[in-house]
This record gives sequence, structure tokens and C-alpha cells, in this order.
Amino acid sequence: MVRGLAFGGGGWRQIGHPGGSSSKAEQVLTLLASGTLGFDARHPKNPGRDRIVWSAGHCTPLFHAVVALVYDTLRSNGVSLAAEAEDAAVYPEELAHFRRFDGLAATSSRVMRWPIRPLALPGTDFRRRWLCRFASFLRLPAKAFVIAGDAETEEGMSYEARNLASNLGVRNLLVTLDYNNFGIDGPITEVLPSPYLNHWFAAGWNMIEVDGHNIRELACAYRLADQGFGAGRPTW
Repeated sequence: MVRGLAFGGGGWRQIGHPGGSSSKAEQVLTLLASGTLGFDARHPKNPGRDRIVWSAGHCTPLFHAVVALVYDTLRSNGVSLAAEAEDAAVYPEELAHFRRFDGLAATSSRVMRWPIRPLALPGTDFRRRWLCRFASFLRLPAKAFVIAGDAETEEGMSYEARNLASNLGVRNLLVTLDYNNFGIDGPITEVLPSPYLNHWFAAGWNMIEVDGHNIRELACAYRLADQGFGAGRPTW
């Protein structure tokens, strides 16, 4: 269903990242439903919420589709929303205007703030390039989840972020990464010839590898990552 919502509007054709949006669908949906993520759509800016970083910033079709599914479910069940949540909500009928004038993501193909609404989108606190972003909540008890793709591992900024997060012992940082061997420009092996896991293992991260389309495996992995490994390190 979420894939149908993601691509039903047709605006994704102007972005060029439909593959990443489709391949991350189970990861994001399971994260929301597993009980690991501390987020209430009725109070999207609750200061005690967990933080979400959409490092895969061009996966806007998936992002808007998931948010629309959440708020449409609340609406269908007669859940009333506070003014703050209602102003930030997205509904399926709005997806038809995705990437069109005055529609969702009208001015950018990235997950970011609304061009006309004052609130940040529910379900995301930062967009893209998370090198300096997680530092703002290192001292908070909340967890930080990063939605990422494997191709960005090749970037120097990402490399620095992995090293720094591990060196600082950022235990509340969890990266859910879509490892499909491809980026927008082609296979990641064209830039990363060494075994992919080495780029994370060498930096000292905890790692859990599962089938990214198996909801049961994903839910188990998220809960295991949430419990921690006792090593005082971030988890990928």
C-alpha cells in the first residue's frame, strides 16, 4: 500500500530516486510499528520524542507516503488532532499534487521544511548529511534514527561522521541502512572496492545484518539495537 501511495501521484518522476524509496519501504514501516521508535503522530514535536534523520534525503515519495498513511489511519479511526499536528499532517489526497505547484515538495525534491507551512514535517528532524546533525541531541535521552542508503558511504562527510560517532560512543544513534549495492550513478563497487561491511566494522560500530524486506527480521533487529550491545557504540 505504501508503495502505491508513494508512486501514485507521479511527481516522483522528477526526482530520480524511486528505487531508494521502494527498497526502504519495509525498513521505515517496521521502524514505526516495532515499538522501538518513540514518536507520537498526535504530538509530532514533543520534545521527548526520538529524532529521525532522513540522510537519504531524496526518498521523498516514501517519506510523504508513510506520513500520509499514518495520518489517514488516525483520521479513519476518528482520532482528533491538536492544531499543531493537524497543520503538519499529510493525507493521501495531497499526494496527487506531489512535486507540483503549491503541492508537497513543490520547491525541492528533498525531505525538508514546508515551503508554506511553519512546522517541520512530522517524522523528520533533519534532512541529509548527518555529520553535524546528531551532535545537537547527544545529550538527550532520546534515540536518533538515521534513514540512509549504502551509496552515501563513499562520501568523505559520511566517513567522518561514522568515525566521530563511534569515537564519541554515541550509543543512542541507530542507522537503518538500505544495502542494495546501487546508488543513483550505478553500483557502489565502482567507488568502494573493499568489502562494504569493512567501512563500518573498522570504525567500531555495532552491526546487525538482516533481510531488509523481512518485517520480522527487521523488528527483531530494531529491538536488539535499542537494547544495545554493552559496547558503548552506535549501531548500524
